[in-house]
Amino acid sequence: MTKNICSTLVILAIIFLGGCEQNSVHTTKGHLIIIGGGSRPEIIMRKFVDLAGGSEARIAIIPMASEYYQEGGKRTEKEFIELGVEEARAFYIPDSLQACSDSTLTALESYTGYFFGGGNQNRLTEIFNGTLAHELFHRRYSEGAVLGGTSAGAAIMSN
Repeated sequence: MTKNICSTLVILAIIFLGGCEQNSVHTTKGHLIIIGGGSRPEIIMRKFVDLAGGSEARIAIIPMASEYYQEGGKRTEKEFIELGVEEARAFYIPDSLQACSDSTLTALESYTGYFFGGGNQNRLTEIFNGTLAHELFHRRYSEGAVLGGTSAGAAIMSN
């Protein structure tokens, strides 16, 4: 009887451990840098830049959560340039129509990092939810791009 119990346990262990086999399909994923609210510590911003390609990083800034998005976009462009990136560009995308336009999608395609600024996360949701730009961000992340944000930009990272 003890022999039967041991045999049964071994068979069950093999069955359960077989189900733990590592998936043979490897998918590349990017990185999420979720800063939260308030200031953006330089060490975290440097990590974002490093993960996005260092001196060859191309950062798309999405400042639309803020009602002062133009000022915020310019300030964030300057911050990334001072951190030594190849390019930092703020994209002013006011609505879901623009978030689906060919010109916007083409322009956003080649960036290695996407940084979402703070403000009202509902504005970001209204602009991007269900759009082609939203799909682009997800795809670029799965291809290895870095997505990050602060405040509202951090809050939207769950989706």
